[in-house]
Amino acid sequence: MKVMLCADMDEAEARLWRQALSAALPEAQWLDPDAARCHADTVQAAVVANPPPGSLQGLPKLRLIQSLWAGVDRLLADPSLPPGVPIARMVDPLMSAAMAETALGRCCRCTVASTSTPGSSGRGCGCSIHNVAPTNCGSSCSARARWGARRRRASRRWATA
Repeated sequence: MKVMLCADMDEAEARLWRQALSAALPEAQWLDPDAARCHADTVQAAVVANPPPGSLQGLPKLRLIQSLWAGVDRLLADPSLPPGVPIARMVDPLMSAAMAETALGRCCRCTVASTSTPGSSGRGCGCSIHNVAPTNCGSSCSARARWGARRRRASRRWATA
């Protein structure tokens, strides 16, 4: 079975993935996108991580697309996605925990940056989502600012306890 590995990663990382996948599924022949184009009529599966749009078209025998990412929104937005080919996404408890930690860290960063503290301008969190002053960006930043104030008060209580 020929499987295409198509991902937005450098060659060293792709080589590590091919080695790990070859060890897990030794009967498969793992191809990069260029090699897959040469054998387009025999590629049966694609393992992808944010593939460039159009990378899955022209594979007539493609029977499965396995995403290494939990989300497949970008993949589904590709107008050239082959119709009728099942898409499976990665489900991993460790990945879920890492995503939750990333979201929490992002909220904490926005909260700290958007609240007025000594030496702070208080001009907004500056993140790509809320790149405006907290008073102007709606409830999400102001809710984080209220949450941040409660967190700081709790931290002071814990520090003196």
